[in-house]
Amino acid sequence: MALFSTGTKQDIDNLENWTLETFIDYFNENLKGSKDSELYEAIKTSARQMYSYQFERVNKDTTVKIVNANAQLMQACENYVRERGSAWSTLGRERLKVVNRFLALQNEKNLDALRDFGKMREQSGKVWANVDRIKKSEVTLEGKVEIQGANISERIRINQDGRNGFFTAEQVMYSRGALFDREMDMIDNPKTKASMIGIRRIVTSDRYISLTKTKESPFIEKLIVANEVANRWKAEKDPNKKQEIAGMFNSNHPEFKKMEDELMQHPERVKNADVSLMAINVSCVEGIINAEKEIETKTRKLKEEADKLKEGERENYPIHIDSAKKLIIHANKVLEDPIALQQCAPIGLKMARQELFLSAGKFSETSDLTKGVEQAKRNVATTRMAEALGLGHLVSHSEKMTVHKDGQILEGCFMEFAKGVDLRNTKSVDDLYKISQIDFKRNASYSQAESSLEILDYICGQTDRHVGNMFYQLSEPDEAGKRNIIGLQAIDNDAAFGAKGHFNAEHQVDFDSIFFIDKDLAENVKNIKQEDLECVLGDLLSKEEIQGVVARIENVKKRMETTMVPLDKEDWELSGFPREKFLENTEEMEQRYKKGMENYAFSETVNKSKFESLQKHKINNIKAELSIKQTKIKESEVLKDYKAPIAQQKEAPKAKNVEEKSKEEKYKELISQLNQKHAAQVEKPAPVTPENRRNSVRLSFSELNGKKNEPKSTPMKTEETPVRRNFLGPKKKS
Repeated sequence: MALFSTGTKQDIDNLENWTLETFIDYFNENLKGSKDSELYEAIKTSARQMYSYQFERVNKDTTVKIVNANAQLMQACENYVRERGSAWSTLGRERLKVVNRFLALQNEKNLDALRDFGKMREQSGKVWANVDRIKKSEVTLEGKVEIQGANISERIRINQDGRNGFFTAEQVMYSRGALFDREMDMIDNPKTKASMIGIRRIVTSDRYISLTKTKESPFIEKLIVANEVANRWKAEKDPNKKQEIAGMFNSNHPEFKKMEDELMQHPERVKNADVSLMAINVSCVEGIINAEKEIETKTRKLKEEADKLKEGERENYPIHIDSAKKLIIHANKVLEDPIALQQCAPIGLKMARQELFLSAGKFSETSDLTKGVEQAKRNVATTRMAEALGLGHLVSHSEKMTVHKDGQILEGCFMEFAKGVDLRNTKSVDDLYKISQIDFKRNASYSQAESSLEILDYICGQTDRHVGNMFYQLSEPDEAGKRNIIGLQAIDNDAAFGAKGHFNAEHQVDFDSIFFIDKDLAENVKNIKQEDLECVLGDLLSKEEIQGVVARIENVKKRMETTMVPLDKEDWELSGFPREKFLENTEEMEQRYKKGMENYAFSETVNKSKFESLQKHKINNIKAELSIKQTKIKESEVLKDYKAPIAQQKEAPKAKNVEEKSKEEKYKELISQLNQKHAAQVEKPAPVTPENRRNSVRLSFSELNGKKNEPKSTPMKTEETPVRRNFLGPKKKS
């Protein structure tokens, strides 16, 4: 059904069949002598605005208008339903019913999907009145599902309408303190809650986070040993011995190693262990032990310093001492409270897991973490930003998705499988064979993709782009059987869109090293407006984060004016400055070109460690990773069975020649036999009879194929036996 249909007003009981025009007619009716509320007027104004666009062509500008008008209309309807939900008059109830249905209709249209300009381009050439409803990305899962990854990286593998990919549920990441406070709000036991709040400083400390991180180790044996050490520590009453046991938590401790070796002799203990409970117990106990030791030391030093001072100079010290003593008291209470003990470590583990994402994205420097940072939406935001700049092919496509599973509704992100080979993690034998064929050299297609992806990453504030989160598109093998990398596609794009204009991070592109820009991309960057960005990103990011994108785009525009060289597709071979393309500022552009080429030469010769810190283009990182991977493939026997059929295919023509030769020999032999029999018949002619006529030797295809020539009986011609006609005409008489 079209988004904008025409129709006539129908009665209220038949709302399902109302069109947009029908709703507009209804909203335009004013009761005589009455005045509509501001809430109702807002709906009428927004609906008229939507209707006014129906005969305009689908393009970027009208899409921005439609999406914004739809957002205002939806908001107006939601405000009305919320405020008038308890309407009691006949007219009030009627209007509420109409507005609810109108809101449902707008939801069904799914106009928000057009924030992805890739979907807008699918409707290109139509007027809005003829645009069909956009299908929602929605999946219902039944039975067991395939889960990959863990913790914040947990993903469900799904297929939606023939598209394979991963679904990641929405996850909001908070600062340590904000996460701790939210967890405390869910604890009902007042005693446990008080003890936990008392050690807030311990659980949110760097030391505690690092300890809980180590307990995510896959070595189950270490967890079991650590659990036994923790039980010993809790049971020990002697403070000195307690201190000795505390030191054994180090996996390098001789006693720890001894216990681990003993444990390996009893694999059944490993198999039956409840690892998750052990991790909780060990993480919590070890964290509090270390925190308690630190506090005791600090308190003792404070007291010693305070005792040395005169009476009037001790005012501030007792406060610090009392604070430290209270922390020790609460820590001991937690150790004695099994419920608090179980609550403490999971919070630390959550913090540790979130730290991985938050630190990678540098969100502590760029966003308000007390409000939280949603992870999955940033993948979607990267796809939309790429589509807005004409670079959709450079990222694995992501979009919002709703998943229904066992009565639950999960909102999140669907990311399609990337195109190309995974250089770091692939286990596919086909891909490993392709990787073994790669002879990587800079080429036009790769250079264009690399430059465009780095500019996109800069605009998105991407802080985690490295060799492992890109897929590599390969050429077909050349005459020597070698392939080249000719394209890139980025995955795992969620560590992006911090609020700051720019910031430094380990895996962020060095923007100052980019001298070349694709001409079409340069045009798209120049033409993109703030209202376009608000349309594309407004439902995913905060205003501050969108302003960060605006600031980075302005930086790109400045670089385009001062240092960058725009290149056509055919100029990416970088074989020389295309002077004929630059009729203005020719000398300046040539100087920029030379600097860019010098930078490329530098980036491809700089040593690996320095290259990693500078992040000047990715070609050396890829070469280093490729070298490691190819060495591993060569040393392993993973392709041993894979190469065998290829060798057989190459030898197949030889086998065919041998077979043909044997047929030729057999043919000559049969001819020789025939001649011998013919010679015998000439010397001693036998009377011709029907019997020896039928059995005379004839050369047949069955004989050539090695089959025995069996005598054939010729049926007598009868009325039932049809006479074979000669379609070539009458037979000539000899």
